[in-house]
Amino acid sequence: MLFVARILGHMDIVMPTFGALMTGGWLFQDNLWHYRRLNLFVSMTLAALIGLSLSILSQQIAPWGSYIGIFIGFQMVAAILVIGRTQIYPCFGAFSLPLIFQTTSWWYPVSVAALAGFMLLVQWCLEKSGVRSPLQDGEFPNLPEHRKERMLFYLRVSTGLIPILVLIPVMKQLGDINVHLLLQAPLFVTYTTFCNEHSTFIRFPKQTWAQLVMAAAIGMSFCWIAHTLPSSISDVLSIPICTGCSVALTLFLAGRFFVKRFPPAVSMAITPFLATSLMTSGVQVILFPVFVAVAAAYCIFMAWAFRRHPKYENMDLHYL
Repeated sequence: MLFVARILGHMDIVMPTFGALMTGGWLFQDNLWHYRRLNLFVSMTLAALIGLSLSILSQQIAPWGSYIGIFIGFQMVAAILVIGRTQIYPCFGAFSLPLIFQTTSWWYPVSVAALAGFMLLVQWCLEKSGVRSPLQDGEFPNLPEHRKERMLFYLRVSTGLIPILVLIPVMKQLGDINVHLLLQAPLFVTYTTFCNEHSTFIRFPKQTWAQLVMAAAIGMSFCWIAHTLPSSISDVLSIPICTGCSVALTLFLAGRFFVKRFPPAVSMAITPFLATSLMTSGVQVILFPVFVAVAAAYCIFMAWAFRRHPKYENMDLHYL
């Protein structure tokens, strides 16, 4: 992915969410997001198209356009998941990325479709070779009352994003540090995952937070290495190699020291190779893991508060 992006000169086709897809689709034996292969391919592609379209439109409403687009896009992606009877949370990462980095290239949805197809092809090959068990059908029942309840669920979940979507543009106007870095695509996946009380990851909030911060630090370190290598080493090779090392180290440490790997952490290890375009000083480069630590803590806490709300407890969400 990084190699092709460097050759084509289009870093905006890089999708960190592929890290979560790779981890969840290849390393997890269970159907983590309740999907069929065609469902995942279509949902990811549509989410990317929504994100890109809103990114293009949002440029007309600066400086609030991106943040309004994120809120609207969240509802639109939620509708895709409800109609598709699935919960492919990486779709939230795929739609938010163009809005965060203000991408306007139509190469992005093409890249997302290609990467989703590649992930599914490798997954199928792994199943045929016996490395992993066959993918079980994970779609939810096609019941109208479930669709209504799930759409209401996502609408309420989105309200937890409002404080940070309002606070960030205000803080940007008041300070020199680019607090826009608080918004990262893997964190949207983290937030929706932790809003689901049936997710096994909610039992490990501290470990999940630690994995995200660790991945951000690892990714930032390898990104710095890639940009400080001798000029004789081509960027076409250095960045993809350093990205691969970042992902490999994150997977190894997550599997070695944590109870369960958190797929979005792998996405976070890739994100710094894109986020450097938003960093205008060395201080911001150093502070990137701190931004991730603060934003991840906010997402996990807000999800916890949402799950404890009386209206959530009264919702019929046994099928989530």
